[in-house]
Amino acid sequence: MKTKLFLLAVALCATTAIFADTPYVWRDGIGYWIYDDGTAKVAPCRYVSYNKYYYDGSQYSIITANIPDSITWKDGTISRVVGIEEDAFKNCTTLTSVTIPKSIESIGSAAFSGCKNLKTVVFNAKRCAVVAAFPFYVESFTFGDEVEVINWYMFYNLKNITSISIPKSVKEITNSSSTNYRYITDFYYQG
Repeated sequence: MKTKLFLLAVALCATTAIFADTPYVWRDGIGYWIYDDGTAKVAPCRYVSYNKYYYDGSQYSIITANIPDSITWKDGTISRVVGIEEDAFKNCTTLTSVTIPKSIESIGSAAFSGCKNLKTVVFNAKRCAVVAAFPFYVESFTFGDEVEVINWYMFYNLKNITSISIPKSVKEITNSSSTNYRYITDFYYQG
């Protein structure tokens, strides 16, 4: 029994240490992990419940998430924001709109899962690997003028949108299987 408790304690400490070693910065109501290479990613909230650490976005009370291209530390150091981590805004029920900057290169799975009031997405990321679909509650999805790559998987759950306008800047479309945009019937290319 003592061995099992010891192993459990070691596992919990190791999990906590992974995230404890990554600097965490708050800016305008959003948390960011800062990595060794100087880049930053939007991070899920860390909270404690029954003496366990949990990570998801349910602790955020943000309504509009205007994610910046970069953040500045107190010492003046600038970190480019390159991603949105897995579960970053998960279950953040107050979130109604999000603006994704040009600098974002990846969006982790379930990043916006459970955001039942998320209605508007402005997507400016030039080249972004999207692992997760946006929640089906979204009613407005707009691309910025410099978007170069679109991953159709991000539209998989969008039941309230039937048409998408594709900017002329788009050079590549990935994961274009029709099952990845099952509710969208009209695509308009602006080029």
